[in-house]
Amino acid sequence: MPAAARCFSQTIRAAEEATTPNAEAQAPTPAKDEEPGYGLFVRNMVFEANEDHLREAYEKYGEITKAVVARDARGLSRGYGFVWFTSQDAMEKAVDGTNASFWHGRRIQVSPRTAKTPKAQMSMGPTRSLYLGNIPYETTDAELNRIFRELENVTDVRVAVDRTTGWPRGFAHADFTDVESCQEAMNKLRGTTIGGRELRLDFASEVTKGRN
Repeated sequence: MPAAARCFSQTIRAAEEATTPNAEAQAPTPAKDEEPGYGLFVRNMVFEANEDHLREAYEKYGEITKAVVARDARGLSRGYGFVWFTSQDAMEKAVDGTNASFWHGRRIQVSPRTAKTPKAQMSMGPTRSLYLGNIPYETTDAELNRIFRELENVTDVRVAVDRTTGWPRGFAHADFTDVESCQEAMNKLRGTTIGGRELRLDFASEVTKGRN
C-alpha cells in the first residue's frame, strides 16, 4: 500500500497511463448547493490510495474540508477521487502543482471539479450496509470484534484487504438484516475511535447476492 505521504514528481516519461473517462460524471459527489468547498478532481490514482493519502498529499496547499475516493459496491477504489479546499486559491494552486505529476508511480490528472445538478441515483439514502472508514492499518481482529459485538442484527462483516499484500486497506463494511438496524448502528458508532482515529461512517450500496 502507498506510504502515508508521498511527494509528487513532475518527471516526464513516455508511457501511456490509464485514465478514467467520464469518471467525474459518474461519481456520487455532493450537489452544487452542498459542495463542501472548492473541489478538484484526481484521476488515474493507484487503487491502494485512500482518503488519508489524498489529505496528506494535498494539505500543504491549504485547508482541506473533505477528501473522497470513489468506490464500487464492494468498497474497492475506482481509481479516482476528489479533494475540497476552503478557498479557491488553494484549489487552483493544488491543480497547478500536481496535474500531470507522478504520484505513487502513476501520472495523475488533476482538474477543478465541475459541480452538477443532482441526480436521483447520486443520493445514497439509508441502506442495510454500513461503511466504516479511517480504520488504522494496525487494528487487530480483537479490536474490530469488540466494535461489531456491540451491534445488533449484523449478518455479515467484510474487512477490506489488499489483494497483493494481504494487508488491511483501512475500511470495512457491515451488513444488517434491515435498514433500521443499520441506522441504529451508525448512530451508536458515531464518535467511536480506534487507535486515536475517529471512524468515518456512511451508508454503502448493498452487495448483490452471488457476487464476491
